[in-house]
Amino acid sequence: MTDAFILAIAILPLLYFFMYRRFSESVKGLKKLSAALEQRVLERTAQLEFSEAVHRLVLASSSDAILRTSADGEILMANPAAYWMFGYTKAELERGNISLFLPGGFEKVLVDGYARTLDGWNGHHSAPFVQAEAVTKSGKKLVVECSASECLVNSEVSFVIVMRDATERKKAEEEKNISEERLLTLIHAMTDVVYFKDGEGRWLVVNESGLKLFGLENINYRGKRDSELLPPTDFHYPALCYCEQTDKKAWEADGPTRVMEKIPRPDGSLRQFDVIKVPLYHENGERRGLVIFGRDVTDRVKWEEELKSAKEAAESATRLKDKFISLVAHDLKSPLGTMIGFIGLAGGETGTQPNDATKRLLDMAMESGTRMVGLIDELLKISRFQTGQLKLERRFFDAKSLGDKMMADYSNFARQKGVGMENAIPENSRVYGDIVLLTEAIQNLVTNAIKFCKSGDRITIFSPEKGSTTICVKDSGPGMKPEVLDKVFKFEEKTSTPGTDGEVGTGFGLPLVKNIMEFHGGTIHASCEPGEGCVFSMELPNVRPVILLVDDDRNFRLLQIQQLKDVDANVMEAENGVAALDMISTRRPHLVIADVKMPIMDGLELLKRLKGGADTKDIPVIIISGEYDMESRDKVFKMGADDFVTKNMDPVDFIPRVRRFVG
Repeated sequence: MTDAFILAIAILPLLYFFMYRRFSESVKGLKKLSAALEQRVLERTAQLEFSEAVHRLVLASSSDAILRTSADGEILMANPAAYWMFGYTKAELERGNISLFLPGGFEKVLVDGYARTLDGWNGHHSAPFVQAEAVTKSGKKLVVECSASECLVNSEVSFVIVMRDATERKKAEEEKNISEERLLTLIHAMTDVVYFKDGEGRWLVVNESGLKLFGLENINYRGKRDSELLPPTDFHYPALCYCEQTDKKAWEADGPTRVMEKIPRPDGSLRQFDVIKVPLYHENGERRGLVIFGRDVTDRVKWEEELKSAKEAAESATRLKDKFISLVAHDLKSPLGTMIGFIGLAGGETGTQPNDATKRLLDMAMESGTRMVGLIDELLKISRFQTGQLKLERRFFDAKSLGDKMMADYSNFARQKGVGMENAIPENSRVYGDIVLLTEAIQNLVTNAIKFCKSGDRITIFSPEKGSTTICVKDSGPGMKPEVLDKVFKFEEKTSTPGTDGEVGTGFGLPLVKNIMEFHGGTIHASCEPGEGCVFSMELPNVRPVILLVDDDRNFRLLQIQQLKDVDANVMEAENGVAALDMISTRRPHLVIADVKMPIMDGLELLKRLKGGADTKDIPVIIISGEYDMESRDKVFKMGADDFVTKNMDPVDFIPRVRRFVG
């Protein structure tokens, strides 16, 4: 027993070391493992709760109807979108059957939708949904796109079905298809050729006219470039290659292009096409396609060439006729003038006074000759208009001066007939035109008025309102009938009638006035009443003067602008001669006022350039200088300046100088 006790005492430490200690360590490890597992469970639970919250949020916010059904179609769950899409309440849908709104058989939707989902997993590219017809609670029919997937919930198989209302999109697609069909029908009915190509130049759509043009009626053209449509040996191959080249130019132009393309035909003829090419781009700038329109203009070009030749021949004949009239009129005027002179001598030579009968005959011959000279003068004036020999020399002037000249030239003549004359045009009535031609025009109107007025009548020259560019001649004479008024401005109509004292005219005066006004870009019109007189109105374009100030001193330019306010003109500014020339090239001024001393280009060099240019030499130039000596003044006048003023100019002196050129 003693031995046994000793053995037990020896074994007990060993048992503690090998068994109890290791057991204690295992218990501690198990406790740590339990705590780790508990933490993982808590984390997973939180993840599941978050996933559940996201799931519920997706269901609640989705605009698509999402349902979970059993295999026999019983609705186990539906999101809010399903309620309002089909018009049912939550209570009506839950535990209801999907056949409520899929009366055509939900099984087909489940099978086809699930099959397409599986196809998508397997890499197939069929549409991931099946289309079906649904019915709302109110009976409204919807087109829905459905997808289905299988899931296990509590060991039971169920299906998740997603449905999207595609009614409006389907309707839009149908309308788009109808529109495209109509467009294609229209394109194919067109006699013009129409092509649609993609961004790489491959043919997409071409109408029948385009196919016939290149003999492609039996060719599969889709997806091919021009050079790939036919073999190089084909007759049309070179023309197709040329089309490819012009396509490249359209892309390079980065916008619509228009070219004339000549297409050879198998019969040896050459057809000419007016071709418009329009490149289209995606929003990111990549090429989208090319639209090409071509019209056969061969016959039109031929007609235009024939018309042009005929027009040139007619114009040549007209010029020859006008030249002939001018030469004949000129050659007749000289001997007629001589003849009239001799008749005058014969009628008034002392010592050989003719008897009354002879005197009357000589007076008649003198009157006829004078009338013939007047007619020739009118023909010469008309000829200058018709042959383009006449050039307008426009400038601004006061229309009142025209009225004053008429008063000076014709008031005595009117007074002899007992006719009163008045110039009622106000001062500073600015007009822009050729003063010589406009004087001739108003002279024709005034002499006509005197011719048809009788004693006691009155003639008034006036403007309808202040600032108007219309000049009117009014008389209180016999007036004109409407049918005569329609003809008085036409050369081809003979409307000349004797005046109240038997005065005769050529009949060309009013047509000449019309020519003068049209030459100015203006109009002439008349209003007459039989027995109440006439009003003839010459309406000129309203042109506001443009003055260019050239000076490097901005403050001095501001001073000039203030002084020029009374002139009523548009004012441009330039700080040196170079800037001034650049402005003049885009907008021609009516007057240039330039300082002498400026950087880059001074006023004298600017004056030299303007007076040396064919298009600018007639622009008036006023030179401003800080030097007051006569040598400077003479220098600028010799260079062609139209006026010269000093820098300390007085507006009282300066403004009238400006008005000389801009009215």
